[in-house]
Amino acid sequence: MFKVNVKTTEGSPDMRGDILLDTRTLDIGDDGMALVKISGWKSTSKTSGKSYLSLKVDQWKPKEKAFAKPQPKREEFNDDIDF
Repeated sequence: MFKVNVKTTEGSPDMRGDILLDTRTLDIGDDGMALVKISGWKSTSKTSGKSYLSLKVDQWKPKEKAFAKPQPKREEFNDDIDF
């Protein structure tokens, strides 16, 4: 993301950039949505000296639980079976 030098209105963005997502790598929900995390770092271009924001996008995935899922209780039968 790069700083916008000329803002046309007060509501114009301060920074602008593009993002390209490969939807084949995302877990798309039944609703057609995928939740992604965006992280950013402020930096300065070595060639132009302009400040910019470097972004990283990752799909959000819930943390795996440390405990295994409880197994359903098994009922024990002491019935005699005739063969």
